[in-house]
Amino acid sequence: MPGVRDPALCIAGRTSAVSISGLDDAIARGKAYEEAGVDALFFVGVRTRAELDAISAATRVPLILGGGSPELADLSYLGARRVKVALQGHQPFAAAVKAVHDTLKALRTARRLASLQASPMPT
Repeated sequence: MPGVRDPALCIAGRTSAVSISGLDDAIARGKAYEEAGVDALFFVGVRTRAELDAISAATRVPLILGGGSPELADLSYLGARRVKVALQGHQPFAAAVKAVHDTLKALRTARRLASLQASPMPT
């Protein structure tokens, strides 16, 4: 891939090695992805600042974090370590599923929820 660039395409090398085979293996994979020419590195399972500091020090390209950890919630800290995207797990999806469940349950029991009234669409 080195030398082949499309400004409309970003290739991220992804690994869950941090939580499966350890930090050293995750860093080795990240370095191999960089050598292959990826635009970003996507690490799943990073939970601590020490882990992120080690990854950031050992790599050069922008970082994406998958999962979410209260220890890694400081946006200034993340930005200083080249983190461009920090996914926060599945909370938004779980909230949506709960909302659908609650709505269907209310409709099944013939209750109407005031909160179900349509809100005006933003313009």
